[in-house]
Amino acid sequence: MLVVLHRPGDQVSYLREVLASKSRMVVEAIHGQELLVATCYLGQPSEHLEVDELVHGKLLSDPRMSRRGRTIDDLFGSLARHAGPRTIGVILSGALREGAKGLAEIKQAGGITMVQSPEDAEFESMPKSAIAYDRLIDVIAPTTELARAIEHYVYGLEQRHDMHRQDRCATGDVQGEMAVSLQVSPCGSDPPLAATF
Repeated sequence: MLVVLHRPGDQVSYLREVLASKSRMVVEAIHGQELLVATCYLGQPSEHLEVDELVHGKLLSDPRMSRRGRTIDDLFGSLARHAGPRTIGVILSGALREGAKGLAEIKQAGGITMVQSPEDAEFESMPKSAIAYDRLIDVIAPTTELARAIEHYVYGLEQRHDMHRQDRCATGDVQGEMAVSLQVSPCGSDPPLAATF
């Protein structure tokens, strides 16, 4: 799971501690490593989180914060390019229009898109912008229902990936399977990569 939160760079954040106390996942900053299942990686205001062609997480330094206001779009765009249909993009409460373009890119790449119901959000402009930008959102719901939807889609994506893997092995296309795994599966046959915001 990859998390980006809008906040000023000069404010202390306790997001890591809060998430770690409420989740069984490991919560950590990312340092260019392979993304692991059951791990939550956090972006920082002055270092933007993206994934590369091997679906390794990376931080792009931005001490002047010139990319501020585009960090979610940048991350979602990199996920659409490199993880495509194994991506779940989620827009939660927030100000401005950040994330709408990137969420549409995830949808175009075959990924799953979810948005918190504007009525459920403390700040409704990000959810409203995402819905208005690309009216093809898979799930629009309160956060409690989004959590269940994520579980549902992760299980379904995992099953589809396993069936695809079995088809490849049955035809003897092992070399082709390795290429597919590198391209769309950050962790071999592990569950899909999910990004939430």
